[in-house]
Parts: sequence; C-alpha cells; structure tokens
Amino acid sequence: SCTKETLDIKLQSDKWRVEKLKKSDDTQFIKAENSYFLEFTSDSSFTLRLDANRCEGNYQIDGEGSISVSNLWCTYNCCDTEYALDFVRLIRTVKQYQIKGSKLVLEGQGEIELKK
Repeated sequence: SCTKETLDIKLQSDKWRVEKLKKSDDTQFIKAENSYFLEFTSDSSFTLRLDANRCEGNYQIDGEGSISVSNLWCTYNCCDTEYALDFVRLIRTVKQYQIKGSKLVLEGQGEIELKK
C-alpha cells in the first residue's frame, strides 16, 4: 500500500513533469504529449511551464497529505493546448497529494500524475 509523505525541500530541487491527467468527468487518464512542468520554487510558491505560457502561484501544506493552491496567475501569449489548460484548471482545485517513489500525485477535481 502507498503511504502519504510530507512534501519537503527535495521537491524544490526537482522539476516535476506531467505524465498524465484525468479530469473528474473522465474515466481514463490522458497521457501528456508535450512537456509540462511543475516546479516548487520555495516553501510557498511554484511555477508551471505550459506550451507557450508560464504560471506562478502559492501553495500551502495544510496537514499530512493535504495541500492548497492560491494566487495562481498565468501569462497569456496564445496557443496553449487544451491539455495545458486542463493542467492549469486541475492545479487550481488540488486538495491532496501523495508521493509514490519518484511520482507525485495531485488530487482535486481530477488527478495529475507527475514524475521527477
């Protein structure tokens, strides 16, 4: 069985690449065809790299396995894929996290699976 671990400084030294995501109304995960990244840049902020744009926001660990995201904003240079936009929408709803080896799973109104 998988156990939830506390997010720690190791997250800040790695870029997490999106492997797949699943919206709440989807029955299956959809694999990422492009490279999308989540990087924790401090103990309270993060950045997202999309197709053409970049986003920044804040996060807070609310307890073991519990996380909240706030103040998320993105540049708008045009042309991000629908997949990238779904990634941003799902990040906004994240409430829980799990670390499974080299994978990070974020859950909210769907799931995002990322790998170091």
